[in-house]
Amino acid sequence: MKTLSKILILISFLMIILLPGSGISQQVVEYIGQGDYVMGDGETPAIAESRALKLAERDAAEQAGVFIKSSTFVKDMAVIDDVIETVAKHSMSVQVIERRRTPITAQNQGTGEAATLKFSVRIKATFQKLDIEKNLMMIRENSRYVDSYRKLKGEYEHQRKELEDLKRKLSLADEKHRQNILKKIGAEEKRYEAVKLIEAGEVALMYNDKMSALESFTSAIALHPEFAPAYGMRGAVYMELNQNEKAYADVQKAIELDPQDAFYYATRGAVTFEGCSKVNPSACEQTLKDMNTAIGLQPNSPELYLMRAGVYLETNRNKEALRDLAKTNELDRTAYWPAASGIAHILMIKGLKDSTNDLQGILALLTESISTVTHSKYYLDVLKPMSEAVNEMREKNASADQAKEILARRSIELPDEKTSMILTDNINFVFALYAERADTYAKLGYHGKAKVDLKTACRIIWKEEFCESKSPASVTD
Repeated sequence: MKTLSKILILISFLMIILLPGSGISQQVVEYIGQGDYVMGDGETPAIAESRALKLAERDAAEQAGVFIKSSTFVKDMAVIDDVIETVAKHSMSVQVIERRRTPITAQNQGTGEAATLKFSVRIKATFQKLDIEKNLMMIRENSRYVDSYRKLKGEYEHQRKELEDLKRKLSLADEKHRQNILKKIGAEEKRYEAVKLIEAGEVALMYNDKMSALESFTSAIALHPEFAPAYGMRGAVYMELNQNEKAYADVQKAIELDPQDAFYYATRGAVTFEGCSKVNPSACEQTLKDMNTAIGLQPNSPELYLMRAGVYLETNRNKEALRDLAKTNELDRTAYWPAASGIAHILMIKGLKDSTNDLQGILALLTESISTVTHSKYYLDVLKPMSEAVNEMREKNASADQAKEILARRSIELPDEKTSMILTDNINFVFALYAERADTYAKLGYHGKAKVDLKTACRIIWKEEFCESKSPASVTD
């Protein structure tokens, strides 16, 4: 069975790489995007058309930016253009409505180049409010997606400039140098394809299609073997698949190629933490070293402090763990993931109990945590409806078919195994907060308030041994 600190690392890492669900009602908007690209010497028609499609998607995303900025969520966020672009990219559903190839003569181009083709692509891009707000929340909680978008955007821009320079050189080259330049243009096309594969892999991973993501990242590496994001993301997938040796090798390569990305160190730290124990302190120290580096590169990430707290707990450095848990809650006031806030508060409470037994301090901390968690959008839109559905199933002693009917009636999708695990963890932590406060109230003599919290805890999730007892019992000891 995993220790609490091991669970803490797992939850923190999942927070970095997974897309949360949502239960927001649908609203659909559509935009028409247009992209035109003139194929140059040495370029293939397939890639030229793909570049036209990319331009059409960018056109549609720019139009959608106005709608995204009007979102209720966005009004409450300090939004930068990269956030808007990232949300648009991940929220867009594309239907190509026209593809056209137009011959262009040398006279039309006004250059000495041979006649070529202009590729035009027209698309209908559909954006659902559900996806936009889900992705906004995801980015609000985890800047990793914006960082990744910036890297890929920077790579596209670098490739564009390289290609323009190569085309210019090609137009001036003699026959002796022409073939060498054409080979370089072919290499640029491979790098372009690789970046597209990385984008596809990230989307697949966000929707928990690990095997498709793995295939995309592996293909990207074959085309562009010096691009760090492909190794970093494939390493994350290998870790999810418990193939830790492969995961370590990939993130090690990613760090060699790009030593300034906190995500790579966090991933390597999560891999080595699997071997961290009191009998293997060297693995713990390696994990701690990577987490320190990651935090140095990205000092405002609550997930990283939560992960480092797990290392401190495993090595009995409780004072340092409590400091990092406090930092987690300081940075993550939205508590979109109650598991993060809940476990941080519970462990801080345990630290107070172990050190001072300050019941009033514990009560204040619990009350703050309960308020933060139960007012979060994730709790209201996801956890609370699921908790109510599970309680209905229990009260009716529902069969499998009846359980599906209850979920359908409440417009709740049947979660997959991983989502179920995360939901269960989150619900258990919310239960633990109320149960612990009930215990604290009882110790202070506030028995009426203790009964209310006990009843609330058992409405969140029914735990027979706990809920059938007459008095609250601590759940953190």
